[in-house]
Amino acid sequence: MAYSLYIIRLKNRLQTLCTLLLLSLLLLTAFGCGHDEDFPVPEPSTVNKTLFMFFPWTGSATSSGLYHNFLTNIAGVEAAIEKGKSAPNTRTIVLIADSRESAKMFEIVYDADKGKCSHKIVKQYKALEMTGKGLQEYIGEMKRYSPTPLYAMIMGAHGSGWIPKTEKEKRSRSIGGLTYTEQLNISEIAYAISSNGIKMQFICFDDCYMSNIELAYELKDAANYLIASTSEIMEEGLPYQDVFQYMAAQTPDYKAITDGFLGYYTIAKYPYGSLSVIDCAYATSMAQVLRQMNTSGITAPEASTLSAQDGETACRFYDLGNYLREYNHNLRMADRDTVEYRSVMERLIPSAVKTPHLFTVYRGWDGSVYDVSAYSGITISDPSTAPKVIRSKSETSWWKATH
Repeated sequence: MAYSLYIIRLKNRLQTLCTLLLLSLLLLTAFGCGHDEDFPVPEPSTVNKTLFMFFPWTGSATSSGLYHNFLTNIAGVEAAIEKGKSAPNTRTIVLIADSRESAKMFEIVYDADKGKCSHKIVKQYKALEMTGKGLQEYIGEMKRYSPTPLYAMIMGAHGSGWIPKTEKEKRSRSIGGLTYTEQLNISEIAYAISSNGIKMQFICFDDCYMSNIELAYELKDAANYLIASTSEIMEEGLPYQDVFQYMAAQTPDYKAITDGFLGYYTIAKYPYGSLSVIDCAYATSMAQVLRQMNTSGITAPEASTLSAQDGETACRFYDLGNYLREYNHNLRMADRDTVEYRSVMERLIPSAVKTPHLFTVYRGWDGSVYDVSAYSGITISDPSTAPKVIRSKSETSWWKATH
């Protein structure tokens, strides 16, 4: 009798223990899967490339900034997809801020039966954290939702090249919004991408002044190609309805992208703009060219002899091709051997286009049209004496590699 009671009590204890273990496992499973529940599973497909569009907040207390232009850009992408001008094995994911306190990530999904695109929400955000860590998280979430062999990225915002953000100069930014807390340095972008184990097929900067050799050198391990402008981009941005198909292709047609840009802006209401493609694989070779020149003992070209590319009074960006030609001229005048750079330049910039005239908001009350005397599709800030450049250029990876 006592033995039977002992067995019963033992069984009850074992049942209780098993129940507790089961509850613990259920709780662990619930918490473990909670993070993934924020991400709906994409439909099974043959997708092998993800194109990630990133549009941070660029507005102020009284303006929505470029937000409505970004919506037009997204509509252009959807128009291209609906017209069959997009690779079906490329998934497009958008992260856009609709205010300083709200953003969302969604997939553009094409319904073949309806012939229309719709948005599949991936995640809602209270606000975007514009830091390297924040961007790292967003790219990681995009990658987790869409694990593919290839990734490419489009970044739309305000831009000011490689020049780092500073708390005092609110308009000085590498990429982002109007204030210091809404901007990203190029080093932060490189970190966010590389730390996710990704090397972008390309990064398209739909922003002003982002085609710089300093920027290309900083991003050479984070992207194979850059698509960017040496000048200011009109608020319409790239004509995605015309060029998205070439971006979405498994092997992008970079010349078609630049040609599409030029074709659009040649007849646009505001016919101004430049766009070029940078092959980052040759950024190191170009650094070797400049290092050879800089260690020759010959004085580098002065800014007054060069082709300024931006609209500011204290120019920040000069044409790289023009700079190299003038450097070789100085070497010849000193009866020194010149440095071969043309073959590297041809590979560094496989395609570059420009309208006859360019536009800047930095001149005149409503901006002004201006021309440049030389154009190679990429700039350099070495000769600049602008205060914001002087303070920062010696800290860039480019400067350290070339001096």
